Amino acid sequence: VVSTSNLIASNFPYLSTYSVNTALPYILGSSNTLPVSVSPGGLISPNFTWEKVYQWNLGMDMALLNQRLEASFDLYTRYTKGMLVSGQPLPAVLGTGVPVSNSADLKTNGYEISLKWQDKIGKDISYYATVAFSDAIGTITKFNNPTKDLGNYYVGRKQGEIWGYVAEGLFQSQAEITKHADQSQLFGGAWNPGDVMYKDLNGDGKITPGNNTLDSSGDRKIIGNTTPRYQYSLSTGLTWKSFDLDIMLQGVGKMDFVPDGRFYGISSQWDVPMQAANDFWSFENTGNFLPRPYIDGGHGNRNTNTRYLQNAAYLRVKQLTIGYSLPAKWTEKIAVSQFRLYFTGQNILTLTKLSKLYDPENLSLMGYPITKSYSFGLNITFK
Repeated sequence: VVSTSNLIASNFPYLSTYSVNTALPYILGSSNTLPVSVSPGGLISPNFTWEKVYQWNLGMDMALLNQRLEASFDLYTRYTKGMLVSGQPLPAVLGTGVPVSNSADLKTNGYEISLKWQDKIGKDISYYATVAFSDAIGTITKFNNPTKDLGNYYVGRKQGEIWGYVAEGLFQSQAEITKHADQSQLFGGAWNPGDVMYKDLNGDGKITPGNNTLDSSGDRKIIGNTTPRYQYSLSTGLTWKSFDLDIMLQGVGKMDFVPDGRFYGISSQWDVPMQAANDFWSFENTGNFLPRPYIDGGHGNRNTNTRYLQNAAYLRVKQLTIGYSLPAKWTEKIAVSQFRLYFTGQNILTLTKLSKLYDPENLSLMGYPITKSYSFGLNITFK
């Protein structure tokens, strides 16, 4: 059920709406009915307006060798002025969230390349191949964050930056824990064999987030980026006499992903472990990939770190089609110009280092993966 206030907030974000709860979990008076409450609306920026986008392009298209080779190239820079983000960080005494406002500027540099080749071999074989490649990355060029707090945008920040700790492995004994840098600022409880060992980057003998600013980030650094980089595709086809074949591949060359906490096992009494038990560290299996599980959750193992950062780059066979058309001399007798049988498969193969819990095109842990499909068909075209 979606409340009216949620609909208004999503479609009209420049309006402040009241939040209505029709059944507070309290009983007041003798009527034994649950009371209704109304909460004040959030803050709205008085200067809330449209983002403005300016872009310049340098492009080139050409066809060579009697149209057998086609190529296009596009280089661009896009400037987003007044990007809608949470505004300048404000003290916690504000009592509510910082309103969304036109507070940031973003500069995006990118390019796109496309090449197509089509030709024939003899009288019976014709083929084509199209390759496309693109990349883009955005950088914040304006935002009022004088301390460069890492919990928000700052000038120079790349879109999709992942800040985290460098993992040196898992503790194998209590002696290793005692000898290692103090990790109590990440988790105040007991650290045990099988827990993640974080690297002391600044050499101060303890693992900390510092002041959580660019100039004082403690033992964290940029360990990855969630922006899909080096996106590519290949479409190719071949016909030979009555047979035809078409294949489409697509993928991303570089993309990082921080997994959901349930990737690590049971994090609370309400969660279901999402990995097999033999994936976790134990005294019998000290070389396993995941840390020791904790049924009560809340442990320091789930700090973003290099050990469990996922490589979400992938190559996927998006579509494969194989067809056969009956010779015209057979179909003409029944007044049919084309009689074609075909098989099509979609998303039939994916190559990736990403955990099997996730789909590279749908990185939500509880979301449905991109489905595979297979179909057989018949195309008949009458004269």
